[in-house]
Amino acid sequence: MLDLTGLLSLNSRPNFADVDLPVLREFYYTQLYPYTYEFALSSGERIKLKFDLDRFCHLVAIEKTINPQKRMNFQLVKDYKGMGGWNNIYEGKLNKAFIRSKGVKLNKMKDKMLHFYYLPYLLEHGSLMIKYVPSPGRFINSNFIVFNFHLNDNAFIQLGMKEEWHGKWYYPETFIIERKTPAHPTNPYTNPPSTVVNVTERIKHKRFKSNTKRRRIYSHKGGIRGNNPKR
Repeated sequence: MLDLTGLLSLNSRPNFADVDLPVLREFYYTQLYPYTYEFALSSGERIKLKFDLDRFCHLVAIEKTINPQKRMNFQLVKDYKGMGGWNNIYEGKLNKAFIRSKGVKLNKMKDKMLHFYYLPYLLEHGSLMIKYVPSPGRFINSNFIVFNFHLNDNAFIQLGMKEEWHGKWYYPETFIIERKTPAHPTNPYTNPPSTVVNVTERIKHKRFKSNTKRRRIYSHKGGIRGNNPKR
């Protein structure tokens, strides 16, 4: 099983047996959560993106996998999403084995987990952004999608971003992997009426100043159990 160091050294997707939710959670906490990303686009828009802790479970499709028909009541679902899911992964209660024990397959999670290592590179080097217009049959509500073609994995790896209600920030709304095949040689999310624009500038900011105490709780084991940061 990969640890954080092993995950950071990848340049192509790992074996599914070698990656699990705890290491991806640690990766998210150390490689994405401490930073914000600002993009300037050739269309004139600017996007400010941040990764709150309560977005992690949705990005790897835990709730969609364990509750595909959306029939669970709120008290059960909250253990697999948002901060409930985040903390259950930390406490060792939520992982691939547990989800399989519920009699469901991990197909919806698999590609997202295998390509999660690529997210920092995508954010720092992806040069194209889709101004996305929702289309019938696609359950994506993102305003923008940053994407890149990863040759080693022969896939378009994409992060959809949705504007928050107050308009100050964008949040990661969906993580999409589209395999390139002879039948599908191009990225379907670029099709009209959506348009593709260039990223003309990007800035990676440290989210927390060194003299600012992060909102976190230390356990007796020295680990970090998160609670939702201020927006």
